[in-house]
Amino acid sequence: MSGEWLTKAFAEHSIAWFAISTVLGGVVGAATTLLFEDVIKPRIAFRREMRRVYARYREPLLGAANSLERQINTIVRNRGNAWLHDEYYRLSTFYKFGTFLFWVGEIESKFGFLEMSSSKKARAFVRRLFGPFAGLSSIRRYQLSAATALPRDIARAIGEDMAVESGSRGGPIGFASFVRKYAQDEQFIRWYRQLDLLLDAVARAPSADHLERLVVTGAQLKLLVRFLDPGGTYVGGGVSNLDVIERQSLREALERDVADAK
Repeated sequence: MSGEWLTKAFAEHSIAWFAISTVLGGVVGAATTLLFEDVIKPRIAFRREMRRVYARYREPLLGAANSLERQINTIVRNRGNAWLHDEYYRLSTFYKFGTFLFWVGEIESKFGFLEMSSSKKARAFVRRLFGPFAGLSSIRRYQLSAATALPRDIARAIGEDMAVESGSRGGPIGFASFVRKYAQDEQFIRWYRQLDLLLDAVARAPSADHLERLVVTGAQLKLLVRFLDPGGTYVGGGVSNLDVIERQSLREALERDVADAK
């Protein structure tokens, strides 16, 4: 009798456990599918897209950032020289600024801040990509003068206006087209007004405010260059002109940034 009861109980409980396991299996399976479709799959797709866009924009961004950093280095080292305000040199400097801002705008249009910050490498890229604006536009981060700042929206407008044509994403206009546009388009000229004032001041009698903004911009550009070319394959050298800065707190802040980037 006890044997029949045991067999019957085992059979009943086996059916119950089978039913429970079926339900749990369905729940786990659904949760796994949901996790893959809503979390894992989008992240895989984003990282794949991030690699594609990084490969697409790395070289032009590296070239533009390096070219502008070298131009700023020349300006700082030759401050007080009238030839810095020579027409050709002014236009060449404006063009290098515009080209860099164009490529930043291109990348910014492909990714939002939240998406670009979704991984450790993406966050590092965002930090370096927008680092130069700490010199160009920011006031609070390094306590730079408001009078020498290039407003962020103006910087964005410069980049947008450097496109070959409205809505084009093929690349920035060439230097010859830039010179013609600068000679003919009054609004285009106004975009560069603040940069023109900065360059004029550095050519004549640069103040600490002007030099600080240029040095910070150049330092952040160099950190971006080193991020894009970590082995120094294409671009070598370290951050320049920190010795020009008189304000100790600023110099120490930049030295920390350089150390943290290694």
